[in-house]
Amino acid sequence: MNININIKFIYMLTTLLLFCISTDILYSQQISDQPAAADDSKQVDENSQNNQDDIDLDLFIKDIYSKEKFYNPIDKRDPFQPFLNVVDEPTEYDPEIDPLAPPIKRYKLNQFKLVGVFWLENTPQAMVMDPENNTYMLNIGDEVGNREGKIVEIRENGISVQEKKYFINSEGLKTIRLSNSILAFKK
Repeated sequence: MNININIKFIYMLTTLLLFCISTDILYSQQISDQPAAADDSKQVDENSQNNQDDIDLDLFIKDIYSKEKFYNPIDKRDPFQPFLNVVDEPTEYDPEIDPLAPPIKRYKLNQFKLVGVFWLENTPQAMVMDPENNTYMLNIGDEVGNREGKIVEIRENGISVQEKKYFINSEGLKTIRLSNSILAFKK
């Protein structure tokens, strides 16, 4: 696409150049075709001198234009782009919480307290307490937190939760990213 624009630009510039040169040649021919006044020989000599200067100037201009290098925009900066690259870093925001949601889905993960971890028949379970002092027995795959977090792993020292983090940029575009968070025993 960029090469096609360059070809069009060179074509337009060449056409304009040829038009200017042909106009100069026609003008110099018109001056030389004008009849000289018979009564003033001095004026005839000046006209012929001016015609000679015009022709030399035309040849000089042709010579300059034929040797001039044309602008090549390939590998050069786009003049319509800003000098500085503005990085639009999205900001994180909390999603709206449904007031009718159960307490386990109303609070952020860091507001919960891990009370205990134990195994029942080789199945790990975690005991978690919310800020309202409600206790929950959770397994892998259960949801916890206001960011639709799902428990992906339970270990002796804590649980790993995959949460959705919500971001918005300056243009109002909202995005969601998955991230892993840890809920560990607090001292």
